[in-house]
Formats: sequence, C-alpha cells, structure tokens
Amino acid sequence: MNQKTGIITGVLILAVLAIGVFVYQDRGALQDEPSSAEQVFRAEPSERSFVVTMTDEGFSPTEFTIQRGTTVAWVNSSTKFRWPASNIHPTHELYPAFDPLEPVAPGEVWEFTFNEVGSWQFHDHLIPRFIGLITVTE
Repeated sequence: MNQKTGIITGVLILAVLAIGVFVYQDRGALQDEPSSAEQVFRAEPSERSFVVTMTDEGFSPTEFTIQRGTTVAWVNSSTKFRWPASNIHPTHELYPAFDPLEPVAPGEVWEFTFNEVGSWQFHDHLIPRFIGLITVTE
C-alpha cells in the first residue's frame, strides 16, 4: 500500500468512526426521553401520587394500599384502549366516581383521586377479566 492509499484509508476509518459515534449518541438520546406518562410524575413526585400501569397483560400492580386523598395515575402502556373502573361490571356502582366514563387511549393517562376510605375492587370495563383491589386508608 502506498502512502496516498494509507492516508485515504485512515481518513475513511476516522469518518466511519465519527458517524458511528454520532448515530450511537443520537439513538441513546431518543431512548432516554421519557414518555408523556412518565413526565407527569417526574415533574411533581409526592406521597400523594401513585401509578398503575395498564399493559396488554392487565394492571400492574393489581393490589395496593393508598391513603385517602391519593391521586392514582392510570397509565395506558397497552396497545389497546383501556378503561379502569370500580366494580361491579358493567355498572361501576361500588364507587361510581371511579370511572373515566370513556376509554383511555394507548399512551394516555387518566388520573383519579381516591377520597373514599374502603376496599375497592376494580376491573377493565373493556376487558373485564383484568381485575384488581385498591385499599384506601385514613
């Protein structure tokens, strides 16, 4: 290999490396961006907030205890519309206010503040086999 070919090869290697670093850093920045649902609770975390994730497999967590006055963010990480609501399906009569009255779209968040002390069974109005239990204490 002559000197001219060696220089061209060196420049090409450096160019490929520089492009690779740029693409890697840019891809990492995109992956680190929080979803709109994550931004909701990163902005103002508190003892009075709680997150339930709705996935294609159901709710997570399915059972939890919170204090009265706690706001629960129902984050739809599913690929389908979801509809968290109190039992009894389909009327939601155990805690009628705990009902968004419409589906929550994928990627969206619905918030509800629990002001009634008690144990509240809930389900997904659109997929009633997805169930859970919320206990609200003083």
